[in-house]
Amino acid sequence: MTSVSVAMATYNGGNYLSDQLKSIAAQTRLPGELIVCDDVSTDNTMEILSDFAQTVPFEVRLFRNERNVGYALNFERAIASCRGEIILLSDQDDYWNVDKVHVIECAMEQHTSAWMLIDDAKIGDENLETTGLTVVGQDKAAGISSDEHLLGCCIAFRSSMKPLIIPVPWRNFGHDGWTNSLARALGRRLYIQDTLQIYRRH
Repeated sequence: MTSVSVAMATYNGGNYLSDQLKSIAAQTRLPGELIVCDDVSTDNTMEILSDFAQTVPFEVRLFRNERNVGYALNFERAIASCRGEIILLSDQDDYWNVDKVHVIECAMEQHTSAWMLIDDAKIGDENLETTGLTVVGQDKAAGISSDEHLLGCCIAFRSSMKPLIIPVPWRNFGHDGWTNSLARALGRRLYIQDTLQIYRRH
């Protein structure tokens, strides 16, 4: 079985973090590990993470930065610590479908030439009430191709990309835009139409 890591970056996520953690714990195909890098949160984020780590059957490794480094470098640190063959990026405030990990793993197995996979997401409000819209659907309505879709919470990639992704040129790119640009340039990007999470807008 392919080993799967989830890389999450947190910063003052206490209001919504528990929902996302619960959705990861509810996966039909559990990840092998959850790596979380916290960017010096001042709320109860670390407490929520520590409590969660005691309740799940997979490994949870928590790292806390000594100083605030921003979201791109925070994700870089989480990615660097992942040991799985497939790495899924996770924001702190979304909500995954129960089959997200399974669908991504199957797609990676089927499309062996793809190094990065990106899916679609339902758009929800702060209470996770969906609007009937998706991120890619809204892009298309604005005349933007799915080739330009780069939402970080929809990205998964093979660990073989890590040496290319790291270091993230954070002055010019976010971690997601950088990963997406690399995969597109190399012809290794795969877009699947499945909506595998709720993208919470708050």
